[in-house]
Amino acid sequence: MAADGAEMVAPAPRSPPKYPDFCGRRRLQLEVQTMNREVGFLEKKERRDVESGFFGLAISFGL
Repeated sequence: MAADGAEMVAPAPRSPPKYPDFCGRRRLQLEVQTMNREVGFLEKKERRDVESGFFGLAISFGL
């Protein structure tokens, strides 16, 4: 791919910090990120259900 002959190296996954996580901050941050992602999925699902329910009712009543 590269014209100058240099190879592209895939990015390495982030490794845990070199020091021990005594307070569990990294674990807690990952839990918060996971919960925020789940909340986002639920909000999208709820929004989709509400919109489809409203439009379904509007169509059935001829609005």
